[in-house]
Amino acid sequence: MAYGDLSLRQFGDLDILIHKRDLLRAKELLISQGYQLKLTDAQEAAHIYSYCTLPFVRTNGKILVELHWALTGKHWPFPFDFDRLRAHLIPVSCGEAQLFSLRPEDLLLFLCVHGAKHHWERLMWICDVAALVRVQQQMDWSRSIWRRSCRRCQKRNQSNKNPGEKGD
Repeated sequence: MAYGDLSLRQFGDLDILIHKRDLLRAKELLISQGYQLKLTDAQEAAHIYSYCTLPFVRTNGKILVELHWALTGKHWPFPFDFDRLRAHLIPVSCGEAQLFSLRPEDLLLFLCVHGAKHHWERLMWICDVAALVRVQQQMDWSRSIWRRSCRRCQKRNQSNKNPGEKGD
């Protein structure tokens, strides 16, 4: 979606956003389709608790699918509201299939948070942000999640102040 054409970007995995309550069903479905979860029980529990993702690999080792039920782990102070994101998914065509993706405003914020999480160690992630802004010219900056997120962070900061302390 960032590039306007899937063939313009190389991918190492397929990320699927699911509701956490669907994790067991999604896991069973992937396993029934020849995918393996190459984690010990302890590693799986840690991934579920902290990382909000489970990585599956196809038995031939060439296809990686990651199930996500949140876009940032619990340790990140920048949570994404899953239900709000899901309510604003948009349809995109992928060959003959129709998939659902984050709307451009939400994708932009996610790409920025993802890059920051990994310290922008790959130039590709900066290119993803630039391509999204260039291709998705209809992006509505006035209703962007950026503004809501800033307000949410401000409210969080205000609630962390001492009871007698006044806000800025």
